[in-house]
Amino acid sequence: MKRNAPERLIFGTLLCLWMVWSFLRLRPLPVAVENPGNLYAVDARYCRVEKAALDEVFITQWGKKGDGDGEFGRAGYAGAEGIAMGASGNVYVADAANDRMQKFTSEGTMWR
Repeated sequence: MKRNAPERLIFGTLLCLWMVWSFLRLRPLPVAVENPGNLYAVDARYCRVEKAALDEVFITQWGKKGDGDGEFGRAGYAGAEGIAMGASGNVYVADAANDRMQKFTSEGTMWR
């Protein structure tokens, strides 16, 4: 049975939505929400933290692959795997590949 163009478009759209839903269901994205309304998300694939406003406007990002300060993950392992906001506004990032937790300001500056 041959499908016409609108049917193919609908089928393709539904297939894409199902694939995205399946991916998110199997690998949830770690996120934390700051009190004033900013969202922090861990991007394990690119070993970074991304900060955006709740209306999805990008603000900043930080981090890269490595085992130094402000770096997440290492060769053969995913990057940061968890994130949380502290009561004082600090951002805590779980770096399981390097067996540590790193603490940052809300702007991405690492605490020393």
